[in-house]
Amino acid sequence: MRVFIGAFLNSPEIIEKYKEFYTKSEDIFVGKWVEEENMHFTFHFLGEIPDKNIESLKNTLSPLLKKYDEKIIVKSLMGFPHLNNPRQIVSKLYSPSKGIFKIHKKLSDLLVKNNIHFDKKNYLPHMTLARIKSLKPDYITKIEELRFFDFGEINSFEVKLIKSTLTVKGPIYEAL
Repeated sequence: MRVFIGAFLNSPEIIEKYKEFYTKSEDIFVGKWVEEENMHFTFHFLGEIPDKNIESLKNTLSPLLKKYDEKIIVKSLMGFPHLNNPRQIVSKLYSPSKGIFKIHKKLSDLLVKNNIHFDKKNYLPHMTLARIKSLKPDYITKIEELRFFDFGEINSFEVKLIKSTLTVKGPIYEAL
């Protein structure tokens, strides 16, 4: 089973702002937009875990799989690898108290302590908006106008172990 540790960002404010961003940018690139119910951020991608190990993994992570009262601001655009020629468009997550980074570190330590493999890239909290297939001719001018788009904020989130099932229509996420 393909899994990651993350939190959904499907507050009404963020969803409304996401729709507004879509309307303002749908004519500057062609891509696969993230479904509203799939809006999330990831702490750690764990990859394929045998089904028989999922219950043990949940038990190991249980001290950290909970609700956190942490403010997160979702604002500004980035592109991976670059905003001028992206494969993905994402919005940055700002954590004024740095709580999101503290949770990430606690999760990392727990995974290492329990010898659980995970992606160890530098952590850059973000919410993926779209995967890019092609750019329209005026993309750079228009994306610059939207560079500091504000998606809103949340004051709490719940960290979950999430199953990701890949389909031809896109991923299906299910909290375990």
